[in-house]
Amino acid sequence: NVSPQTLCSSALQRALDDVAAERVVLELTEHVSVEDYAELEQVRGTLRSRGVRIAIDDTGAGISSLQHVIRLHPDVIKLDRSMIANL
Repeated sequence: NVSPQTLCSSALQRALDDVAAERVVLELTEHVSVEDYAELEQVRGTLRSRGVRIAIDDTGAGISSLQHVIRLHPDVIKLDRSMIANL
């Protein structure tokens, strides 16, 4: 799991230089708010062009879950247990 701030960090970008990016799925944690969606969207585009997939973890648990889905178009959406516990 990575926070939005970590996802945008140059350190993470450098760390991904040494791995097969197409085998990486970064799970964006839902419990930290996004300060700059424009930057996050740009980074997401760069990562996707390298083959990295983006997941949103614990969707429904945080305050901006729907906003994350709408703005980031994740490859994977992982629902929070609380959303399906009573189904």
